[in-house]
Amino acid sequence: MPTRTGGVGPGLIGVLPEELRIQRTYWLVVPRDLAELLRVRVITDAIDALVAEHPHLSVRAR
Repeated sequence: MPTRTGGVGPGLIGVLPEELRIQRTYWLVVPRDLAELLRVRVITDAIDALVAEHPHLSVRAR
């Protein structure tokens, strides 16, 4: 099973899986007057799609 910091592989052992949890917050800040530009929407949509494909990237997934 993949982890937030890497994958499981031969010789890899999880360290303190029950005691240690790393959580990160990501912010996307876009000026209101630029938010509807196509080039900005393309990037924000791509980020949304990436998080949807990989729910472990989102706090909402828990």
